[in-house]
Amino acid sequence: MVEFKGFKSKILHFAEEFREIYKKWIMKNAKFHTKGQFCMYMKQFNNKLAKEFDKSMKNKSR
Repeated sequence: MVEFKGFKSKILHFAEEFREIYKKWIMKNAKFHTKGQFCMYMKQFNNKLAKEFDKSMKNKSR
């Protein structure tokens, strides 16, 4: 169980790094007319990433 907690923390750390890199890429390459559009997009992206992570962890725990 200890190994699983360490693995989970590594995945969470990777997810945070990925979000930061992705935000920077989006700011450079995507065209948003307002800050509100960017915030809405990032909110949807963060929710999707969290759901996919939860789904993958549930599959591994079975």
